[in-house]
Amino acid sequence: MNPAVVAKIMCSVTDDLLWKPRVGWAKKQNPTAALRLRVGSGMKTYVRHKMDTSKGAQMVLTYGTEMIVSKSDKACLSLWTTGREVSQRGYYNGELSLLNVLAQTIVHEFGHVVQIILGRRYKGSVHNAEFYQILDRIHSSGEAEKIRNELNERCLAFNIDLSQVEASHSIPDDDALSLSEIRTNERLWFKAPKLHAHNPVLVTKVLRKRIAVKSEYNPKLMWTGPPTAFSKSPTGL
Repeated sequence: MNPAVVAKIMCSVTDDLLWKPRVGWAKKQNPTAALRLRVGSGMKTYVRHKMDTSKGAQMVLTYGTEMIVSKSDKACLSLWTTGREVSQRGYYNGELSLLNVLAQTIVHEFGHVVQIILGRRYKGSVHNAEFYQILDRIHSSGEAEKIRNELNERCLAFNIDLSQVEASHSIPDDDALSLSEIRTNERLWFKAPKLHAHNPVLVTKVLRKRIAVKSEYNPKLMWTGPPTAFSKSPTGL
């Protein structure tokens, strides 16, 4: 597998499926909004921008080739943030494959683009509740599935089958909840440390594979996620 080819394909998928359809929206939010996609030679994958978007919202999204090499290692796949998102938040049915994790990498990085356009990327608070609301919306809308399918098809055109690489182990979760154990109006607690500040939450709806919750103390804050992201007791955090 040529990681540079995969990175270029990730750039094209991001541009064609996520950025181009939203250019009009982005420029309404900030007339200076612009996104350049590039392939990097290192491990880092990130969105670079000016912190003060009032002075311009020119962004550069870099996909690092060494990141792709690392994620191609079955033992490392579940250690990346995007691997944990797939496993713990139930994205792509929680299946840890290179295809799913690289598709999630596209979703994750574009989530930062949306954050920047909306002026909601704050220093010291990047992967916050608002950020994961953006990711949840991309998944619930079906766009994440389209991204994965397009990434798969474009890579297969170069005889690269990303689905063949699966994690050698998943993240253990001995007290994982199932949908059958959860009831509407039940009080739950986020497991993710970065969301502990919003605990406890109340279940508003049990969906097909996920649950919808709201903050007990601030009902305007709402999230959706897999049951495995929650605990029935704060002692289980």
